[in-house]
Amino acid sequence: MQTGGGTNSSPPADAACEAVRINNNKGAQGCFEKYGDRLWVKVLTSPYDRSAFAYLKWTNQLWGADHNSAGSCYPSPSSCNAWQDYRQGECHTAESGLWAICNKDFYENSTSNPAGSKGSRLAWQVCTEFSCGSLRITVNDG
Repeated sequence: MQTGGGTNSSPPADAACEAVRINNNKGAQGCFEKYGDRLWVKVLTSPYDRSAFAYLKWTNQLWGADHNSAGSCYPSPSSCNAWQDYRQGECHTAESGLWAICNKDFYENSTSNPAGSKGSRLAWQVCTEFSCGSLRITVNDG
């Protein structure tokens, strides 16, 4: 888990964004900025509601990432032809009303990953203390 520092700046226009709403004036918004591997998350609520919080759950998935120490596909050859979870985490808001930014370093989709394959994507969703939004899949080609 990482708590991002609060900022008044907004995610860039080309970031992939998703919002989850509890009702008309509460919820959260999160974004993934491919160029820079930054995660953004913000509480969408009244600035007077200091108890609200939001977070962005993420899983970095790599193509063909299930190799054993000898470099063979494990548990079977078909596992090298699939997306595999590589690492995961959460980016939490620090302060209501401000964007939290968590800076990561993901493999690019077009570069070789530890499995010797090419392919990287992020499965992510924005959550509040009450619920999570839809799961988004974004290829990391930044």
